[in-house]
Amino acid sequence: MRIGYDIRPFLSRETGVGIYWRNLLFSLAAIDREDEFCLFSASWKERFFKDRLPPFARKRFVDLPLPVQALNSLWSKRNFPPLDLFFLRPLDLVHSPSPLPTPGGKRNILTVHDLTFWLRPELVQEDARAYFRNRFVSALERADGVITSSETVRKQFRENFPNFNKRRVRTVNPGGDHLPPGEPWPLPVEGPFLLFVGTVELRKNIPLLLKAFQGIRSREPNLSLLLVGHVEKNLLPLFPQPGVTLFEEYLSPARLKFLMEKAEMLVFPSLEEGFGLPILEAASANLPVVASDIPVFRELFSPFPLLFPPSDPEPLVETVLSLLYDSSLREECRRLGKILSSRYTWSRCAEEVLSFYREIVP
Repeated sequence: MRIGYDIRPFLSRETGVGIYWRNLLFSLAAIDREDEFCLFSASWKERFFKDRLPPFARKRFVDLPLPVQALNSLWSKRNFPPLDLFFLRPLDLVHSPSPLPTPGGKRNILTVHDLTFWLRPELVQEDARAYFRNRFVSALERADGVITSSETVRKQFRENFPNFNKRRVRTVNPGGDHLPPGEPWPLPVEGPFLLFVGTVELRKNIPLLLKAFQGIRSREPNLSLLLVGHVEKNLLPLFPQPGVTLFEEYLSPARLKFLMEKAEMLVFPSLEEGFGLPILEAASANLPVVASDIPVFRELFSPFPLLFPPSDPEPLVETVLSLLYDSSLREECRRLGKILSSRYTWSRCAEEVLSFYREIVP
């Protein structure tokens, strides 16, 4: 089987999709010595260095100096050029790491991490909402299979797109065992701090987190809140706030691990998620977690995070303070985190993805 991938999600500074894509492909390289993997990258300014490629036994690599916006526009509006064209040979399968399809292949698979843009459009910025919603419907018409990151998302997909062949929708949980040993670096805060990791956006319930933190700080004035991630423009008016530090620079996995090792806890108050990778990363770093009580977290992570209803700041205040003040509760969270970490591995993820490939391309 000849499989095609667009590897630009981990060309430089990775977001959540890039972390997923890099770890999945490296894990596939470790278990599949038979299939041929065709890796594509394009950028006008950046080159994809070969020493960062997944070490597939059989691979082809194309890296072209093309304007990214022009290529993305062609793929979006024309579904052209197909990935096959860049490799001058037909591809049996093309897998996209997101609901936005990569054109090409006799068969085509999408990964759907969440359906917030469809189910809760008010939580997504208007330009991104329109872009995803318009492309997703046409993408499904051409897709031969869909991978979801959780059973929660699979059920949502089935309910909202009942005409899609249910046998071609597969839940494959990502792994969480990818953070290396921590690399010390000068932290952007001093003293004890709460940590949030992810895009600073409405979907992550940031306004409620900020309101709750002021309640926490009234009782623990030496405590800080560190938000690590890009701030979406519609939330910029919320800052600055007392005791809150924004850190928008890229963090390597090793530096993120060190940061998590130094934090008091991860606070993850999302209104909608498809998986919640930072929770697994925190578990691997021995860091307790306070998270919103939403279906996907109950499905995947219970009983590790302490859960709170995400519609009211006061339960978040009390949950955070109870964890701060109770050392036995913190130790129990760390114990449960170790158990959780062993459950979600990238090697298992890769095995299940490869099995789904072989069902789609028998």
